[in-house]
Amino acid sequence: MKRILTVALAVMLCSALLLSGCGDKQIATKNDKELNETIVATFGDVKVTQADYNFIYKLLYDNMAQYGAYYGEDWINTEIEEGKSIGDYIKENTINQLKQLSAAFILAEENGIKVDSDIKDAVKTQKEQIIEGNYQGEENYIKFLEQSRTTDKAIDTYLQMYEVYNRLFEKMTSVGGKAYIEDKDIEKDFLEEYSDKWRVQHILISTQEQTDEEGNTTPARNDEEAQKLVKEIIAKLDKGEDFDSLIEEYNEDPGMSKGNYYVFGTGEMVPEFEEASANLKVGEYTKEGVKTDYGYHIIKKYEINTDIKEFKDFKNTKSEEKVMNLVEKKIDEIKSNVEEKAIDKYVKAWLKELKAEEKAAQDAQNAQQETQTESEDSTQSENAAE
Repeated sequence: MKRILTVALAVMLCSALLLSGCGDKQIATKNDKELNETIVATFGDVKVTQADYNFIYKLLYDNMAQYGAYYGEDWINTEIEEGKSIGDYIKENTINQLKQLSAAFILAEENGIKVDSDIKDAVKTQKEQIIEGNYQGEENYIKFLEQSRTTDKAIDTYLQMYEVYNRLFEKMTSVGGKAYIEDKDIEKDFLEEYSDKWRVQHILISTQEQTDEEGNTTPARNDEEAQKLVKEIIAKLDKGEDFDSLIEEYNEDPGMSKGNYYVFGTGEMVPEFEEASANLKVGEYTKEGVKTDYGYHIIKKYEINTDIKEFKDFKNTKSEEKVMNLVEKKIDEIKSNVEEKAIDKYVKAWLKELKAEEKAAQDAQNAQQETQTESEDSTQSENAAE
């Protein structure tokens, strides 16, 4: 089973390792040699290249850049806490991500997990899907690499690390693994955490216009039509018909289907739906339609127990926390060395280039908007003259 990495690893999963490429060829971009061979940090026996560093740095940079309008043009130098700017935060977190990834790889290796032919085959397939799916071809993929100042080799390594971590997670959380958790050990915690939530199914009879997958539109029902269907459904429930079957037959909420539930707490649903759910006892259903802006709802309440999806999610979260604790312990054990001056020198030059690129892109966009506005004004003037 594939695992989604914990937040710390998932945000930027780029390996800091000098591993060989996994595809049949390496896609070349400018400055590959410099980026792949310049070492900017070591964690244990793992060497971090400039390409590895740049991949994570650029993703963190882009993530923070979306707040640029709030902080102003010089957002990267904005102080977010005493003595620390947004730029300092990005650099610090880039190193932290690399350190975690390196420690995870070392931990995997110690547990007998290495980059083997299966991982290389999986990476090759993923790489092909990324190039064709995400970037619609090699040309756009190369542009991404160049804009990120990273390399094809670093992307291969990123994908390798994803596979390695998945295997580490599976091994550690399986029976006998260091992060294995018995259901009974967390059942009490789960039930306590979910004690203020409700688990329900519902059948929605919509009073809004409906559009199916093929684009066909059904006009909105009036209240009289909706209420007639609600009474029909409740009558069937009163006769003992299965709620799941009636969902299949009548429900018009695309988010609700047979065998699925909504599990929610205060403030997560519209007030009328929440209040009706809270007032039901387990096993009961509403004897009248609950009116909301969406239409009328027939709601049935169920017990929150360890059989539901949310318990599996809760267990996975606890398992990931245990694995991450082991990764953090490994970080404390390994020797770290970061070439701060080399990184700062490169990042400073890079940021200057990025700013110039961003300004050029903004100027081009403004020019295009001005041209469009002038064209629209000209068209309006011609129409007025006629």
